[in-house]
Amino acid sequence: MKRKIVSSIILVILVLSATTALSSGPVQIKPPILATAVGDGEGSVILNLVCGWKGIECESVLDLTPAALEERLGEIDGPGTLVVATGAIVEGDLYTICNIEKMSIEKESSRIEGLIAVAKSNRIPVIGLHIDRGITSPDTDPGKSLDLIMPHADAIILVTHIGMDEYFEKIATAGTIPLIVIDNSDKLIEALEALFSMNLGECE
Repeated sequence: MKRKIVSSIILVILVLSATTALSSGPVQIKPPILATAVGDGEGSVILNLVCGWKGIECESVLDLTPAALEERLGEIDGPGTLVVATGAIVEGDLYTICNIEKMSIEKESSRIEGLIAVAKSNRIPVIGLHIDRGITSPDTDPGKSLDLIMPHADAIILVTHIGMDEYFEKIATAGTIPLIVIDNSDKLIEALEALFSMNLGECE
């Protein structure tokens, strides 16, 4: 797949004015962060680890359900941002999510769609997180999860030491979703801090 090398640029931020901001005001990306991942994705676990090093409140819940998110949002110290990381959704009846439980592909897709819908309805910003693994096999290809998450994200963080592929080049060219590109997971804090400083338009 064609890739565009990020060269010496460590952090790339593409921010355009968000559309359709309503009278309720802009949406702020802020902690506490509640993170989850699609399928076998490890991005939420990595994010939780890095945030822990820097004292940013973050929790990774791999089996987070829409109902559980709704309940958490009702708490006084509920999450201020939902992060959904990509992962492989392999063809077949069942697959294992980080050895925790088996779920159908249809159920996992419905879970992610439901989480995003709950966040949007509560005006909680959604960050799409993709950690590029480089060469993938059919069992590790995150392509399906990209389509589940990225079109609905309020901002995107891409971790890649290779460069943007065609999928993210299109997002960058469209310019409708803020996109931050970093070359190492250790820089996730820099990406988050950049997003914390932004005001986004109304969650769609």
